[in-house]
Amino acid sequence: KQTLRDTVMNEKYFREYILEETGRIKNFQNKLENNEVREDRIYSVKRKIDAIQFELLIARY
Repeated sequence: KQTLRDTVMNEKYFREYILEETGRIKNFQNKLENNEVREDRIYSVKRKIDAIQFELLIARY
């Protein structure tokens, strides 16, 4: 069994966090694919996706 590195939050918290953030990424990607993002916001949305992916990497560690 794998042990959590974080002793403050439990495994359930991280599972839910990962699911929620993965959903946010999919939502942002769908909006980009469907041209629902204003042109001046595209770069910011892509940066947000990258930031969330990095946070997920940390959460999975």
